[in-house]
Amino acid sequence: MLDGSSKGRRPFAVSGELRERVLSQLKAALEARREVLLAVAFGSFVERSLARDVDVAVYLPGGADILEAAAYAEGLSRKLSKLVGLPVDVVVLNFAGEGLLMRAMLKGRPLVVRDLRLATGLYLLALEVRNVFVLGEPK
Repeated sequence: MLDGSSKGRRPFAVSGELRERVLSQLKAALEARREVLLAVAFGSFVERSLARDVDVAVYLPGGADILEAAAYAEGLSRKLSKLVGLPVDVVVLNFAGEGLLMRAMLKGRPLVVRDLRLATGLYLLALEVRNVFVLGEPK
């Protein structure tokens, strides 16, 4: 959920074996959820050897409002945490800010891609955000 709740969690070591096992479990669980159009693991669990949680971004079909998305993310976080035995924070990309979109799409590991055009569009949007707001390149 990226609401700061991971700050009190103790860091744990992330070996390559642990990373691949957990990502495989998450992939299988998320592929079984037809409503997930796109799922990406990102953050310290993917990028570093120490993490406090596993960050997962999902994109859902239109129609949900921000409160429904937050409730969905909370419930899915609990289920995935129980499955993998580690804290999992789920965010809904439909309502994500530019910074989170950049981190997930540019540095993350895709777990589920049901709509390649959607994934490509979000990736290109993340590149544009990075180029304009981070690198300061004009359009």
